[in-house]
Amino acid sequence: MRYGRDGNDVVAKKGLYLGAFGWLEDVKPENKKFSSVDLTGDLDLEFNKPGDPPLMRDNTNGGYIHAPSLNHAVTAAVLRNGYISNAEPGNPQTLSVNLSSDRVRLALSILEGIRGGQSLGALLGYQFERGLHDRHNEAEVDQFIFRMRKAFPLRANRLLTTKVEKDEDGNEVSIEAIEARNVLDGVRLVEHIKKTGVKTFPFGIAKLNQPNAPTVAQAAAINAEVDRVLDVHDAVADLALAEGVHQAVQGNYDRVASTLDTYSKGNFPPEPDVVRTPRSGFTLTHRVGLNLEAGLAPGATPRAKAEPAVNKWLGSILPPAADVFCKVEYFDPIANAAAAHDVSLQDLQLQPIDLLYIVHSESLQAMDELSDRIVRHIIATFDPRPDAVMKISYLFKPAGKISIFELMPLAESLRSILLRSRPLRASDITLQTESGQEQDTSVFVDKQRIVLVKDGMKTLQTNLAAFNATAATVDASITAITDLLSEAGKYAIPQSGWGFAFSWKQAAFAGVLKKVDELLNRWVGRLADYDALIAQYTALLPAATDLEKFDILQRAESLITAAPTPQPLPAPDTFKTTVLDPQRISFVSRLDDFKLTILKTSTRSLTSLIASVKALSVTQFDLTGIDLEDNEKAIDVFAADLNSRAQSVAADLDKRIKSAEKLIDDHDNSTKPAERVQFLDTAAKTLLGDDFRIVPEFGMSSEQADEWDKSLVASQSGELLKYLTDPPNEVDFPVDDWLYGVSRVREKMRHWEKCVMLSEAFKSGELRLVPVQLPFKPNDRWLALEYPANYTLDGDRLLFTAAYAAPFQKLQRQCGLLIDEWNEVIPGKDETTGIAFHYDRPNAEPPQTMLLVTPANMDGPWQWQDLVDAINETLEMAKKRAVEPVHVDQTAYARFLPSTVMAVTLYQISIAANLAVNNNIYHFIEQGNNG
Repeated sequence: MRYGRDGNDVVAKKGLYLGAFGWLEDVKPENKKFSSVDLTGDLDLEFNKPGDPPLMRDNTNGGYIHAPSLNHAVTAAVLRNGYISNAEPGNPQTLSVNLSSDRVRLALSILEGIRGGQSLGALLGYQFERGLHDRHNEAEVDQFIFRMRKAFPLRANRLLTTKVEKDEDGNEVSIEAIEARNVLDGVRLVEHIKKTGVKTFPFGIAKLNQPNAPTVAQAAAINAEVDRVLDVHDAVADLALAEGVHQAVQGNYDRVASTLDTYSKGNFPPEPDVVRTPRSGFTLTHRVGLNLEAGLAPGATPRAKAEPAVNKWLGSILPPAADVFCKVEYFDPIANAAAAHDVSLQDLQLQPIDLLYIVHSESLQAMDELSDRIVRHIIATFDPRPDAVMKISYLFKPAGKISIFELMPLAESLRSILLRSRPLRASDITLQTESGQEQDTSVFVDKQRIVLVKDGMKTLQTNLAAFNATAATVDASITAITDLLSEAGKYAIPQSGWGFAFSWKQAAFAGVLKKVDELLNRWVGRLADYDALIAQYTALLPAATDLEKFDILQRAESLITAAPTPQPLPAPDTFKTTVLDPQRISFVSRLDDFKLTILKTSTRSLTSLIASVKALSVTQFDLTGIDLEDNEKAIDVFAADLNSRAQSVAADLDKRIKSAEKLIDDHDNSTKPAERVQFLDTAAKTLLGDDFRIVPEFGMSSEQADEWDKSLVASQSGELLKYLTDPPNEVDFPVDDWLYGVSRVREKMRHWEKCVMLSEAFKSGELRLVPVQLPFKPNDRWLALEYPANYTLDGDRLLFTAAYAAPFQKLQRQCGLLIDEWNEVIPGKDETTGIAFHYDRPNAEPPQTMLLVTPANMDGPWQWQDLVDAINETLEMAKKRAVEPVHVDQTAYARFLPSTVMAVTLYQISIAANLAVNNNIYHFIEQGNNG
């Protein structure tokens, strides 16, 4: 446009020339000094090759940092750069970070204490006091700990508004009167030292020298521990800073904010990642299983019906029930001698899986059930009198047999394994990276097993609902209810204990006998008093009057009869012979009747006992008699309680049955195998308790089954363990060595080890683990222990080590339990590490600007100088535009800049803030125009 406006006739060329531009400013030498580097060995051969210039060292270079990973190298570079850029000779500690191993360990111990609920001040104070006490015994500095606590209290006497220095009498208040003994606040100590700059005792606090100043050795000891506390505090700060930078360079900005906020507020800091060394390698997935026998028929008891596979395996591991004993002792009042009976677990008619739940020393309810079954067996077999008090000795064992107490550790470990392990799945026999949910779809549980349990419970529920106890049939009712509740106990019904019935009958039976015994004791005393009076009568002098004789005889008569002889009485001697002597014979006869018929009764019936007591009338001998009314009322109440208990259990069973039936219906209506199994599993828990486990069967693809079978054959043939069993290693039992090692660190493997040792001690079944390594490779070597040095590991491995309850059949369904699972990594021979090195990076930056330059003179071609001048002018103008008020605040321009600009017109034709009017500018303009 400008070219045409100047009157040029030649049409200007159209278009743009594209190029790049930049400025180089403030170029100055860095005064680097280079020195030659002396290298030896491989380094000399690598860096000083013929023809290459000599290797030189730059004295301003910060060197390099070799870090365990690339992220760690970036973190180290940022931290080192911060230090190099900010540290100065006058303040060399600015942004310095020391992450040596000892400092990191100290910092991590402090962080662990903070996560445990302690404060940083308390932890640093503990470090200080412990250091004084443990490291400086020769200096005797314990006396100064109390002074330091008072100067830097952790909690007591810290608020300025309530701080107490002296009491009302002017005496200094002891810290014991304010707060229980504590440690000093390490953070307050550090802050005081940083504020005052005094790092030596007494840290500018005169009171610390009272009542006596420390010796030189004591002061040195205190100063040394203070330096150590400062170092620990600094180590925590360094670790926090490094962790924040480490998360920032990885882009975890939220983690940075939360980490720094946690440290600043004293919350629970997470485990820092910056101190973790990442390792690469191949993953070994260890899985330990128990392969059970599939397709078994249901057992005898409810639990054995629902899970026959576990029941059969337990039968092979536990010692025979006929060899496990306890002893029951009680006093037999009929024989007047102690009675003792040996009871075996076989006598209780339980299955091995029932013993798993009943022989449980840590469960009071389980042991109560075991005791109830033992007592029930004694009553049913030996029929002791109901008032007999039984004592069960679980420590007893006949010669060559096993006590229940000795069986308990094995039962505990078996329970920990079986009840805390999940069912085995097909995907468990595959590497995690190769497994999928579709592998676990072929699962199966025989519905009939659960239906049998439900039907048995339904029969029991019907019998309980029909139960009706009365006072007249209380003995038969006790027998009936204990039979029913004993069966309910096999279903793990919580309120099914029946020992209360035996205990009540024992107490009630003994209560009736106690009243009889109290009567007899009273009668025996009366009889003795009677005989004493008769002896007194016989010893009367011949001169005694009849009145004196009748007084003695009538007093004697009142002791053995409730109906005195009416007046007139015969002569004294005749009265004694014809009246008192026959009365004594009757009294003694009734006394003997109670002793022989009641106290030595052989009846087992409470109602018969009460009837027998009532049949022996005592009204002619004792007006007080025997009051059995409360005993009979207790029978009525107990009969009602039995009915209530039976109905309560029946209602619970009915609820369980209905829930189980619905789940079984859901199973029938579902078409997904996994759902069907889940419905039956829930139904089993509904019927037999939440801790009951069923073990589903599962199928596998032919390829997976073949691979498992090949690996198992290689293991059983010894090929897999050949490197360990052959010379020069010659390990006799490598799998056992591995088991004893992992059982030290894996809880469930420790229980398995206990099962192995105890089963061997009981000479029961053998628990033998067989290792399998997948994927199968011919001539492979077991990687759980040492493997050949020339072995090439080309991928991850699954080490499935299992005990097989039956020979493995690849064409059949499998079932079992996954006992334990963990991963370990075999480190790779090569690791990718990172190196952060210092180099002189150019400080050039692109202008990030598109600059449009037009020619100064439109006379044809571009002139180089025009371009240079345009770029330089652009730079000068950019500098001027970049000036901010802060740049001129300290100069003479500050009074003028930044200036205030307002719009005005030359002639005052509009409203405007025209400051020129104040200076009469328009007056001068008018004079100038006129002139």
